Amino acid sequence: MAKLEVNRIIGQVKKLYNNNWSGFDLHLLLNSIEDNTANKKLPLFSNTIHQIANHILATEFVVIQRLQGVNYQLSLEEDWTPSDQLVQVKWADTKAAILKSKDDLIRALEKKVDNDLDQPILKNFSSIYDTIHGHIQHSYYHLGQISTMFNAIQHLNTSIK
Repeated sequence: MAKLEVNRIIGQVKKLYNNNWSGFDLHLLLNSIEDNTANKKLPLFSNTIHQIANHILATEFVVIQRLQGVNYQLSLEEDWTPSDQLVQVKWADTKAAILKSKDDLIRALEKKVDNDLDQPILKNFSSIYDTIHGHIQHSYYHLGQISTMFNAIQHLNTSIK
């Protein structure tokens, strides 16, 4: 069975984390952020970097579950964990979980063939193709937020000195 398009999608998932078209490298960016920065509340932003990273992780978990045939639904708290709860979680653990999740997503995609991509990810849901590309776009959106917030925090820290 053909896997040309599946392999291209896997390539896009990998590029999200390293060497992508946007100039952002999620892995490098996340590793540049320290615990206190990840959990810092900024004016004009409703979430912390840690919350946004955890949200990416949570939504990716849903995609992986659905690729495996499980109709997982996030609770509101799983989707957007309150910052006072998330501060209890080590930033290093969240970063490690994101990298593991990427590998889990790739493994789930490797089980698919091109003919699967047009099928609904679950009955009455969008296709696997649309779901994966939507997830990648969603992750880029939040990557931009994380980058903007990180730059704002760096600017605030240098302005205060």
